[in-house]
Amino acid sequence: MTLQEGKENPFTRLLHSPQYHRILETRNKLPVFAQMDEFYELVSPAPPSVYDGGNEPVPQVAPGTMVMYR
Repeated sequence: MTLQEGKENPFTRLLHSPQYHRILETRNKLPVFAQMDEFYELVSPAPPSVYDGGNEPVPQVAPGTMVMYR
């Protein structure tokens, strides 16, 4: 079971709502989620990197990858 599939939000420790589980079920049907394990295997050996974008926000890491390091 992944953190996303758990009963509570790992950041807030609040229970996930029924709406969250419906959204997650729909997202899991997307093609990209079929390759999630393969993606994690590629990025997990590398340490996470944080970039300073100065005054502009510069997202460098997909939101799903942060769950791996929590």
